[in-house]
Amino acid sequence: MNVASALSALRSRRTRVVAYGAVVFVLALALSFQAATAGGTASTTSDDGRWTATPPGDVEATATDPGDGESDGGESSVATRNRSGVLVTVQSYGGFGENNGRAVLVRDGDVVWSFAPEDSRVFDAEFLENGNVLVSYATHLPASECPERTLEHKPDRCVKNNVVELEYDSKDVVWSYRWYDAFINHHEVHDADRLATGETAIADMGNDRAFVVNESGDVVWEWSAREHIGPGSEFWETYGGPDEPRPESDWTHMNDIDRLENGTFGLSIRNFDVLLEVNRSTKDIERVIGEPRNSGKDVAGRDPILDDQHNPMWVADDHVVVADSEADRIVEVDASANEVVWTYDDDLLWPRDADRLPNGNTLVTNSLRYEVVEVTPDGEVVWSYQVAWNGKRGIPYEADRVSLPEEPDGMPAQGATDEPTGSPTGTAAPSGTGEPTATGEPTGSPTATETPTDAATGSGGEGSTPGDADDGDGESGEGDSDENESGDGGLLDRLGGYAFLYLPFWVGTVEMAMLAVIGAVGVAAVVDVLAFAVGRLRTRIAG
Repeated sequence: MNVASALSALRSRRTRVVAYGAVVFVLALALSFQAATAGGTASTTSDDGRWTATPPGDVEATATDPGDGESDGGESSVATRNRSGVLVTVQSYGGFGENNGRAVLVRDGDVVWSFAPEDSRVFDAEFLENGNVLVSYATHLPASECPERTLEHKPDRCVKNNVVELEYDSKDVVWSYRWYDAFINHHEVHDADRLATGETAIADMGNDRAFVVNESGDVVWEWSAREHIGPGSEFWETYGGPDEPRPESDWTHMNDIDRLENGTFGLSIRNFDVLLEVNRSTKDIERVIGEPRNSGKDVAGRDPILDDQHNPMWVADDHVVVADSEADRIVEVDASANEVVWTYDDDLLWPRDADRLPNGNTLVTNSLRYEVVEVTPDGEVVWSYQVAWNGKRGIPYEADRVSLPEEPDGMPAQGATDEPTGSPTGTAAPSGTGEPTATGEPTGSPTATETPTDAATGSGGEGSTPGDADDGDGESGEGDSDENESGDGGLLDRLGGYAFLYLPFWVGTVEMAMLAVIGAVGVAAVVDVLAFAVGRLRTRIAG
């Protein structure tokens, strides 16, 4: 049958119905096969052994009791003591509105340790010198479990922020600091760092402040964004800033705090597009990195250095590596010159963490691609990990390469690896997006971000563990959190990223195309039936 005769045959409605059915049947059969075989175990190793590609599936295959965050006393957690891995925090699985996050330690593509607090979103985790794990997470609570003062804005819910130190094997909480806030979206604690003094520095996004608590839970230092960068401040008079439309409206989105080598605190103020260096003693701003946003979302003539950034990492030569999230790229900024000297932007979609590794590579948390990747200075992907659990994609927030010592009381080295050159241990896959994209020359290994200091000075604050944060006033809608951004990846890319999140993990680009064809055929069939019905109706009326 030639093309002309085939087209002629399609003029018959019966033939078209058969064609519609055949297309849908074949594609549905192919999708069913994909779903049935998604959990396969076959793997492929590259000729040089640098990476291994393993079919994606439920990453919890070898985890220790992944469901409730409690250890079952198995041997797998102990076995990780002398192995390197990647510590990943997952905000949630299967949707931004879900409260099912966890922290996972990944080795050879398997989760060998996990902590999954109930009804929570997990953002930050780090190994401590004593082998314990410091985890920061936000727990969604019903009104019956909330302090009355937190229910002014959302009378049926609130959030409890938690910074906890866990014993690695038992996951018992050995120290904690907790506080309540109005609701979970953009009120989640995103970062906490243990200082050499034993104190803990915390970025409190919901209250636009950074603070330090001692081991007894007393607030010994506090820095308020409203006081230091809000209207009336020297910063505001110089740069301006975004307006705060209402209380509890995510004004600053302060998402990171680091103790820098020079003794200052580094703060990431996402909604101002800047990093700040703050003197601990005076609380003065000593340096501004980036070009501050002075009003609204886009300012005419403004070419921002940073755009809704996350998780800066200070490295050698006064440089800082930053996940430039809204621009869908990773940048290394020369802080002294306030200019970008290296960029990686290959197939990134809302990246939220980037760590410079000792081997010169960069570990990238690619949040809306639901993966963690390691890239060389030239932009070549040498390792990747797809984040998923129970058939659902997960939204990773940050990832740290760690090397655990043989002795339980030894110091885990974050950013270190047993393989100082080449690809790290793990489930890996090469990039499927063509030639790597990277510009500039990155610097080498990171510098220390922690030095011992004298006793802290500053204002008193929340007095005990757990603590209670102040919760602002006025009216507010809960709104959305990080999920409603639209970076340079384009609207279709962003919508595609969201779509994949809510679909089963085995659905990829090809499967999405199949579903689109099935949808198009369905629309064509409906139009055909409607046209037939209208024709019959006209015939009856005319007759």
